[in-house]
Amino acid sequence: MKSTLGALAALLIAAAPLAAQDQKDRPPPATDEDKKLDEALERELGDPKDPLIPKVTPREKPAGSEPAEKPAEPSSEEKPPAEGAPQGEDEKLKVKLGFVWTHWNMEVTDLHAGASRPGAQHPVSTTYGLADPDRNDSDGLELYLDCGRWFTLDAAIRHVVARGYELASRDFNFRDTFFHRDEVLETKFEFTTVDADVAFHPVKGEYGHLDLFLGLRYVGTSTRIAQAGGGDKAQQDVDALIPMTGVGGTLRLAVKDAVAFEYFANVKLGGMRYDLPTRSNWFLDQHLSVFALSFETGLRFMIADVFGIVLGYRYELTNLDRSNDSSQKYAHWRAGGMITGLVVQF
Repeated sequence: MKSTLGALAALLIAAAPLAAQDQKDRPPPATDEDKKLDEALERELGDPKDPLIPKVTPREKPAGSEPAEKPAEPSSEEKPPAEGAPQGEDEKLKVKLGFVWTHWNMEVTDLHAGASRPGAQHPVSTTYGLADPDRNDSDGLELYLDCGRWFTLDAAIRHVVARGYELASRDFNFRDTFFHRDEVLETKFEFTTVDADVAFHPVKGEYGHLDLFLGLRYVGTSTRIAQAGGGDKAQQDVDALIPMTGVGGTLRLAVKDAVAFEYFANVKLGGMRYDLPTRSNWFLDQHLSVFALSFETGLRFMIADVFGIVLGYRYELTNLDRSNDSSQKYAHWRAGGMITGLVVQF
C-alpha cells in the first residue's frame, strides 16, 4: 500500500510541471471585444466550422484581404490612340520652321535693256544689248513653314548685282542720254526677285514628297549706263508682279546615323499680258507684257533633321516690257549658275 501511494505521489509531482506549462500555453479567455471581432469575421467570411471555408484565427487577417497594388497609369506617350483617332505621322499636324541662306555663283547673259522718252534731245527709240557683266554677286534668303501633311508656306528673296565695262559698238540713246560709239561705258544691272508661294503636297511620305506651287513673284530691275571715269549717265527701273505656278518634289535617297541625303528639283513659270485703258489725263494707255521661268535642282544633306548643306544649280529667264504714250522701257536677261547654301530648321 505504501509503495502504491509513493508511486502515485511521484506521478503527481512529475505531472505538475506539465500541467503548469499547458496552462501557460492556453490563450487568455476571450473578451467582449474579441467576441465582437469573431462575429464580424463570421458575417464576412462565413461560419468557421464550415469545412469549405478556410479557418481564420480572430487575430489574423484573411489572405487576400489587403488591396492589390494599383498598376501604374501608362504615360501619355504609351497610351493607345482612341478609336477613330488618326494614326501615323502623315496624319499629325507637325509645324516646322526653316531658314535657307544661299549664294548664287551665277552669270548674267543675253542682257538687253531699252528705254526711250519722246521729246528728249534724241527722241529716236533705240535699244542696247549690254555685254555680259564681268562680276556677279548674289545672295538669297528663304523662309518656309512646313504645316504638315498637306501644304507648306514659302517665301524667298534674291538680289543680284552684275557689273561690267565695255566699248560702245554704236551710237545709241538710253532714256534722255545719248552715248557715242567707241566710248568706254560702265554698266551696272541689278534685279531683285521676291517669291511668295503655297506648296501643296498631293503625295508626302517617308521617302519624300511631290509639290504643286501657286504664288506670286515680284521682279524689280535697275539698269545704269555711265561713261567710265565719271561722265554722262542714265538709269531706268522696270518692275512687275507676276502670277506663278509650278511643280517640284524631294526624294529622300538615304538615311544613316541621323544623316539624310535628299535630291530636290522644281520648275516655276508665270506670265501676264494686258493693256490698260485711258482713265484720265494723268493715267495713259499702258501696255504690260511679262514672263518668268526658273528651274532649280540639287542635293541636300541634313544632319539630325536640323542642320543642312545645299549644293545645286539654278537658272532664270525673265522678260519685262512696259510702255505707254510717253515712254517705253524693257529689260530681258538670263541668269544661271551653281548655288550653295546652309539650312537651319526646327
